[in-house]
Amino acid sequence: MKIIGLMLLTLVCLPLQAKEIKVGIFYLGPHMIVKSEDREHQGYAITHFKDIASKMSIDKVTFMAFPFPRMVYALEHNQIDAALLLAKNSQRSERFVYPEEPYYRTTPGIAVREDFPLSSIETIEDILPFTIGITAKVYRTPMMRDERIKYDRVASGKQIYKQHFSKLEARRIDAIYLPDVEGLKYEADKLGYDQFRYMTLPELPTLVYTVFSKESAKVYLEDYQDALRQQNLSLTYEELVESESDGM
Repeated sequence: MKIIGLMLLTLVCLPLQAKEIKVGIFYLGPHMIVKSEDREHQGYAITHFKDIASKMSIDKVTFMAFPFPRMVYALEHNQIDAALLLAKNSQRSERFVYPEEPYYRTTPGIAVREDFPLSSIETIEDILPFTIGITAKVYRTPMMRDERIKYDRVASGKQIYKQHFSKLEARRIDAIYLPDVEGLKYEADKLGYDQFRYMTLPELPTLVYTVFSKESAKVYLEDYQDALRQQNLSLTYEELVESESDGM
């Protein structure tokens, strides 16, 4: 009887156990803003994921910050359950589990000075005469992989955007590229630059996902997909970014 009682007590207590998830992030303004250890990480994507997690009945979300390559390693070795934002390629598709729907559809673009001679970009030929600032190892959309493009590369580091925008202001480069034009706007605003304008590139959006390790997908994937669909009915991530960006 004692054994049966203990079994029943265990079954009663199981639903009371807190449901937690560890989510990897890296710095990507304005979506993921990494703070020091004694401060809470911020960003649009983090706020949005908390709403999704509540619909998954998750009690605690722990956001763990890494350099990007270290985050991918942590996901592959089950040190985290998910990566908050990750684009898809063939290698990652084999190593991780992607949900059916993307978290975010990014629009690639460039920052230029007000006197930049073009009002829009229609083809790759339009940007070939110009020198474009780019961060080393940043994701390049198909159009921006053209070997004819003249790039001015800046190594990764804490002052990369300061270097980019200083060069643009000093006319040492003609434009700055990022695969997400909202990121350019955010970084310029943070540095106090308001004299530039932003142009989107004629490409399809890049689909970015919340991605799970193979082990964690068994636990979280189905609930996540249901919660994401529910969240998108009331507020998509693109709508959140647009509304927040308008208020910058």
